[in-house]
Amino acid sequence: MRMAVLLLMLGLLGTPAALVTEVAAQTEAAPAQTQSQSPATPQADVDIDVNRGGGVWYTDPVWIGIGGVVLVLLVVVIALAARGGGTTIVRD
Repeated sequence: MRMAVLLLMLGLLGTPAALVTEVAAQTEAAPAQTQSQSPATPQADVDIDVNRGGGVWYTDPVWIGIGGVVLVLLVVVIALAARGGGTTIVRD
């Protein structure tokens, strides 16, 4: 599939066919070379523990967001209550 796409792309650019086949051969040979040349280094034993425990609730970003929304709503309610507005009297 790679070779077909490469041939199509380079063919549209007017590149000679010999160069295209050479590039395609190098592209297909590269993964085989890297797999056969594995280093003789020992494997590292890595243990990653993502469960670090709970922590305090007020440092959780969800609770900080909920607190911010509640604070904004509280300010809006206080502003509306302080503004007054009175009542609407319908006269008969």
